[in-house]
Amino acid sequence: MNHFWIEGVLKHSLLTDTYLEIDKVNLEEVSNTSFKDIIEIPQKEKKIYSQNSSVIDIFNKEGRLLLILGAAGAGKTFTLLQLAKELIACAQQDPTLPIPVILNLTSWANERTSIFEWIVNELSLRNLSPKRNTRKWLKNHRLLMLLDGLDEVKTEFRLMCVKEINIFMRDYGLSGLVVSCRQEEYISLTKKLNVPAALCLQPLTTNHVKIYLAKNAEKFNGLERVFNQDLILQELAKTPLMVSVMCLAYQGLTYEDLTERDFESISERRKHLFETFIKRMFDRKPALIQAISKDIILRELYWIAFQMQKNNQSEFYLEMLQPTWLSNNWQLAMYTIVVSILPAFIIGGAIFLFYAMQGAFVLATILGCFCALIGGVLAHFGNMFFAAKSSQLDVSVVEKLTWSWKGAAKGLERGIASPFNSRERITLGFFFAALLSPVKLLESFVFGYLFCIREGLVSVPVDKAKRLKLNQGIHNSLRNAAFVSITVGFAPSIILFNSIAFVTGASWMSDLSLIVAYFATFTFGFWYGGLAVIQHYTLRLITFLSRKSPLNYRRFFEKTIALVFLQRVGGGVTFLHRTFLEYFAYQYKQK
Repeated sequence: MNHFWIEGVLKHSLLTDTYLEIDKVNLEEVSNTSFKDIIEIPQKEKKIYSQNSSVIDIFNKEGRLLLILGAAGAGKTFTLLQLAKELIACAQQDPTLPIPVILNLTSWANERTSIFEWIVNELSLRNLSPKRNTRKWLKNHRLLMLLDGLDEVKTEFRLMCVKEINIFMRDYGLSGLVVSCRQEEYISLTKKLNVPAALCLQPLTTNHVKIYLAKNAEKFNGLERVFNQDLILQELAKTPLMVSVMCLAYQGLTYEDLTERDFESISERRKHLFETFIKRMFDRKPALIQAISKDIILRELYWIAFQMQKNNQSEFYLEMLQPTWLSNNWQLAMYTIVVSILPAFIIGGAIFLFYAMQGAFVLATILGCFCALIGGVLAHFGNMFFAAKSSQLDVSVVEKLTWSWKGAAKGLERGIASPFNSRERITLGFFFAALLSPVKLLESFVFGYLFCIREGLVSVPVDKAKRLKLNQGIHNSLRNAAFVSITVGFAPSIILFNSIAFVTGASWMSDLSLIVAYFATFTFGFWYGGLAVIQHYTLRLITFLSRKSPLNYRRFFEKTIALVFLQRVGGGVTFLHRTFLEYFAYQYKQK
């Protein structure tokens, strides 16, 4: 967690360089009353924490149950990460203290289960902890959960999420719990969190910003003069994020540059601010747009932001591309055609190889193409009707393989029994039935081997925080596909059938070994990562040809990170702030 969140996000945050310390207000009993009621009740005294107050001190004073509230860009996630950094340092010094774990609530909306089970599943999915261990640690209060982004849960599921957090807090919150949420979204909830206090990050005052600009008058001379006169600009500068964007956008501009256009509303000024910020970021790096135009970079950035928002993703990993990112039925049809026909060509290729080895090249070509075409068309329509709206077409990366003896035993039993009918199994038994039919003995051995490998060699999920390179999941899938197809598919097939040919003198078994090896190589390759690789690059090709996504993601990410629109998080990227993601996604919808 320290590497992923603290090193990857906190240190590269835009607020790290231009963050303005703001007052923090503690509002009590926010669980059952609205904020207006709290503020207006005379007997409820607000506690004002100074700028110098440490967030961990506030956390400890308020009983280690805290809700962090604030407007968009007020620094909620930044404050949460600061708290996490201090809690990690404390846990490293004292092993008896609970271990802080940060999770983003965005993914909870996909499962909508109990918070307890969601945490168990998330940590297992990220390969941070086996489910059994996580359950034990939660029950023994060894984990301190920091849940970011309650407001990022879809509106229709937010109340349900609050209810589940309250249940979790009641049963497992002894070690502490922190939740962050935008203040406006939280006020609108009819059901509140049962926390004793909320830490409300106060908006910046105009005086805060004036002092900051005055201290840096050399860089912000024009902005300082305009800010002192422009009430709309003052209204925008209520959060550290907007002040940071303002300073980066208007740095070096003269008073005349900033006053040549009048703005009648906050929305007009905000739009101009973001447009100027984007333009300034491009102007700082002119070499970046020599090979690819600014409009293309922005168009692709808008599309990624829109898809991340639509699919409830706070970080983007290239291997997470799924068919849900396709824009229309035509694109989905193209995707299913490619994914369906390619496996069918394996069968067609095996038929071609069989007849080609006998010298019938014309017949081999006709039958091979015919079988591949018919098989592909049937598979395509099957996918369109039965799988297009399900998860069967999803890309499932194969990053890490493990061996299960229990699964292998079940697969072996099922495979050995598959060539025999129920009567043969009951009356003769497998052994005697095999002696009566050598062909079935061979079939039993082959199917036993196939099912044993299929059920025994299983893919396990890898924590995305452990992905340190771009598209690492797909690269690992390709590596596993190549390794398994050769060691489990090709080599054993060649050795087995050539050994049989040598012992029995049946030369045709040597010819058959090539066909079986071909089939086994591609089958195991598809099972263990090959299909995921084909699906992934098919999706990328379709979205690129549709003028949505970049062809070279590595170069695209390098440019957008240098432009400060994105920041790297391990092997993925995230937008500088959720406000930027929302702005870019909105631009995609508009265009």
